[in-house]
Amino acid sequence: MKPTGEHRKHERYPVQFKSIFSTDGVHIEEGLMLDLSLAGCRLTSAIHVPSGIPLELQIRPDQHSPIYVATAVVCWEENSDFGLAFKELPELQSSKLTRLLWSCTSEGRMVHEICSLWREHAAQSVASRLPSVHDRLTGVRTDE
Repeated sequence: MKPTGEHRKHERYPVQFKSIFSTDGVHIEEGLMLDLSLAGCRLTSAIHVPSGIPLELQIRPDQHSPIYVATAVVCWEENSDFGLAFKELPELQSSKLTRLLWSCTSEGRMVHEICSLWREHAAQSVASRLPSVHDRLTGVRTDE
């Protein structure tokens, strides 16, 4: 049963990430992650997973590398949704998750946008100077 009170230590972020999970280490099931925090997530899947079941999870966000959660435990289930608490998350994976969650914040999206614009501007600036650099190095004008 999904908890009714919100007593969460970590902020949840609404997402729509593909994921795969396994309850036995052999059979792989697909899910869609609906929200995510540093401590857990909410998935929806065609497969019913009862409360208390441990599983392995791989989060597959678009444009980010996958994140592997070695052990997560089902805390609640309701219809096709279930909540997971991350119990074992290796340090490297935790760092990747932190970066991913930062990108889900408005500040993270804004920083990403600024960096993208800066890289685009820098690339155009360099490209516009390439002929003059070539001219100086070779003594041959390329704009004639």
